[in-house]
Amino acid sequence: MKKHPEIKWSETARQNIITYAKTLKGSVHGKEILATFSPDEQAEFRKISEEKQKKLFKKLEREEWKHKKFLTPV
Repeated sequence: MKKHPEIKWSETARQNIITYAKTLKGSVHGKEILATFSPDEQAEFRKISEEKQKKLFKKLEREEWKHKKFLTPV
């Protein structure tokens, strides 16, 4: 956080909490997630090819699964 003081971390956390809550409900759509990003971030994301977006999404899902796996009490 100290390395990137220009980022509004409280806003980032708030957006991620909202996105996560919607994901839990199963009502989140890719366009809704994209809408939470700033216009600059949206433009950068749209420059990425669809195939690379899919790969990044799969990687994100894998990392999220690992995170949940290690946080879940046995």
